[in-house]
Amino acid sequence: MIKISFSEKLKTLLEDVRGPISLSKSGVISSGTLTNYLHEKQTPGFEKIGEIADHFQIDAGYFFSEKSLPEYRRHHDSARFNKQFDQLDENTRQVILNLISGYLKHRDMMRAAETDY
Repeated sequence: MIKISFSEKLKTLLEDVRGPISLSKSGVISSGTLTNYLHEKQTPGFEKIGEIADHFQIDAGYFFSEKSLPEYRRHHDSARFNKQFDQLDENTRQVILNLISGYLKHRDMMRAAETDY
């Protein structure tokens, strides 16, 4: 697997979520520091990575992960769902599973109907 650098991950977040102006105007980092990060002339410490992650409302683990942003979000969302799901009683779990199953069946039927035309 290819290691994705901090600057590449930051560029992805800037393109995906908010622009560089938003990050520098927020006071998290200056525009000069942002430029240094993006051009790999400077690397933030752990505390600053945490502040940047908070700004983008993403877990700081993203910057240390080998995953791309969409993969990381999927993995993180799945882990969060599993943790919350495990806290539910058995009846509530079954209701949620039935809702998901019903939704997926409906979605598949709608997709099949679209391809029939």
